[in-house]
Amino acid sequence: MGLDSGAFSTQAIKSNRQDHIYDNPYPGRVAVGRLQGNLSLGIDNPLGLNDIFNIGVSQDLEFGDKRLGSHGWNGFYSIPWGYWTAALSTYTNTYYQQIAGVNQTFIASGNSKTIDFKLNRVLSRSQNDVFGAQFRLSRRFGQSFIEDTEIPQQRRNNTFVEFGLTDRHYFSHAQFDGTLAYRQGIGAFGARDDSLAADGGPTYRYRMTVLDANLSVPFAIARQPFRYVTTFHGQYTSNTLYYIDDLTIGSRYTVRGFDGETMLAASRGFYWRNELQAPIGQSGQAIYVGLDYGRVWGRSRSCRWARSSRAR
Repeated sequence: MGLDSGAFSTQAIKSNRQDHIYDNPYPGRVAVGRLQGNLSLGIDNPLGLNDIFNIGVSQDLEFGDKRLGSHGWNGFYSIPWGYWTAALSTYTNTYYQQIAGVNQTFIASGNSKTIDFKLNRVLSRSQNDVFGAQFRLSRRFGQSFIEDTEIPQQRRNNTFVEFGLTDRHYFSHAQFDGTLAYRQGIGAFGARDDSLAADGGPTYRYRMTVLDANLSVPFAIARQPFRYVTTFHGQYTSNTLYYIDDLTIGSRYTVRGFDGETMLAASRGFYWRNELQAPIGQSGQAIYVGLDYGRVWGRSRSCRWARSSRAR
């Protein structure tokens, strides 16, 4: 695949500081329901400990059409303690989609569950900077089915740990957030054997470096406030990965402007998102223009090597 032509796109976005949120339907993938809805509830300080609790459900708006669709739920809780902050999150997802065979169409389905624990520690703090360390432990489970018959080779039960450094820095009214982390798959906590890796196949026992950075800069032109936001995410590994750990680009969360039906994926890559936002009065809404670019390359399960780029 070559480089796609670049383009600008404009969309309306919503503030996410509401306690009760209903998201308007977003365009999703046709195979699992083009229209998606989310309903979430957030409670600040429920135990009086400066803690945060959120819970939400998601549902495709096909409403019960088993030929395609998806649904799930998610939960999050965090609590600070001195220089420490602990957070526990979990989410599940179930999907159905059609797969065209030679003589008939089959119904493929699957489910996934993730439990994620994070522990953050502030190492140093000043008027303009907060520097810290982060530990993460994640457990993931999953099953896949064809016409309600499980595919044993696609059953997932794996664990990874992550150690990272975090930094938040203020430049006048601008804010920078960055994380540099090392992630490694492990066999602890009942994770399945990594059988395919011995034959040169994909592995859940990978070693990976992950970089995340975000810069937000507010400014004004002729009394009209604007905000420029740039976000970078990248990962690097020398291992062959399963698709769940590949970096994928071509969705509204990575490189926007594509329908999400065909995404690029590989073990290494990055994406760079840029937004120029303009608030709409005091409504809490904003319009923005975005320019994104992403690239993936390296070892892939579907092909020995892949190298692709995408811009929008």
